Amino acid sequence: MQKKAIAQIYVEQAWLYFKERNWREAIAACKNALHLDPRNTNAYKILGNILNNTGRKAEALGIYAKALEINPNSAAIYANLGSFYAEQKNWQQALDYYQQAVIIDPRLAGAYRNLAQVWEELGNTEQALECLCQAVNLEPEKLSAEEYFGFADRLCQQEKLKEASIFLIHGVEQEPREDRLAQLVKLLENLEEWQQAVIFYIR
Repeated sequence: MQKKAIAQIYVEQAWLYFKERNWREAIAACKNALHLDPRNTNAYKILGNILNNTGRKAEALGIYAKALEINPNSAAIYANLGSFYAEQKNWQQALDYYQQAVIIDPRLAGAYRNLAQVWEELGNTEQALECLCQAVNLEPEKLSAEEYFGFADRLCQQEKLKEASIFLIHGVEQEPREDRLAQLVKLLENLEEWQQAVIFYIR
């Protein structure tokens, strides 16, 4: 038990070095963690990310495979593999791995955001929108007001008014601009959502 606890400290150290892009120290910390706990999938995940970021793609894939061998139900590893293939513009492989990630962990907002981008690349805006809505529901604070307004405008052009109203609401919650509030009230009135329209009208 003590070895696993110490290994976890090394993993946290590796993550800090990773964020600083200090690859050498991050790799050393991952190796220290794996020496103490050879089944630590988080250490493998960080190590795989480092190898991927430093152009050692084939080695990164081997590390991700090793992590899945240890823990076949690691949503984070599937998400990382999705990103790996998305970088190669291998959209179908990326799609398969991201989908597996959200099947294992339906609360993985980042994977839904990435899935939305992949669906866009594959030309399926309907699915892209669905995934984006999932991500927004899980982590509404991740998008800026401008991003919400931009998506709302796109959805209005596609006549997806209900979805547009959701994005507009998130946008005005962050930045209650008069023009956007007026747009939201009009949209809610068109949808006959009178109670919500009144709430935003009196702001």
